[in-house]
Amino acid sequence: MKASSWVRCCRAERARTARELSLQVAKERPLVNGNITR
Repeated sequence: MKASSWVRCCRAERARTARELSLQVAKERPLVNGNITR
């Protein structure tokens, strides 16, 4: 397995989890969501 592909997969997973976390925070704090989606 190439290192580049592994990094790409890792970044994709991080992006997905970050998106889910941002959505969770958005439900609690809309202002924080505005800062993230800037």
